[in-house]
Amino acid sequence: MQNQSEGSSQAAEKISPEEVPAQARRGSRGPETTTRTADEAVSKVAGGEVLSASEASKALAWFLEEDQGKVNTLTFRLNVGMGVDRWINWTVQALDRDVISQIRKRSERRGETDEMLASLRLAAAGTIDPPLSDAAVLGKFADPADALQHRFHFKPGLIDQIAAKVTQASGYDDDDVEDAAGSAEREVSAGQG
Repeated sequence: MQNQSEGSSQAAEKISPEEVPAQARRGSRGPETTTRTADEAVSKVAGGEVLSASEASKALAWFLEEDQGKVNTLTFRLNVGMGVDRWINWTVQALDRDVISQIRKRSERRGETDEMLASLRLAAAGTIDPPLSDAAVLGKFADPADALQHRFHFKPGLIDQIAAKVTQASGYDDDDVEDAAGSAEREVSAGQG
């Protein structure tokens, strides 16, 4: 059993951001001094603050955990009409970095990426609704990309827009990254507007 002064000295132990992974791997855990969640601990270390041993362990666990079965999706509306507005819902999912890389490699022509072909393949691979790989669709076309290209033959810009939504769902946009100085500037300008 620890006495009060020993517990206090362990609670005062702090870890710098550089030491987080090494400290957490060693399994050194001091007494719980806060009830911060793993997300809060990660935010704290990202801001350059030091973490307690317990917080370091939570931050490392958050970093190493996998989002089992979770896929980021994005639903938006497309105007597929020709001359008349005809809006439909379209849902895409995030694609793994390796899948995106493979699509871009398969879209190379003469050593350069054919951006139109890459967009077509990204849009097809990321679309989950409508189900482009449905047997009824594939009965007429060789693969989902062919079906998509046929459907939007007269509105090909929609393919690029769908591909952009796939990359957005995959984290390749400015919405998921914020410069710390830029966020403060936005807050100031928002308060003035």
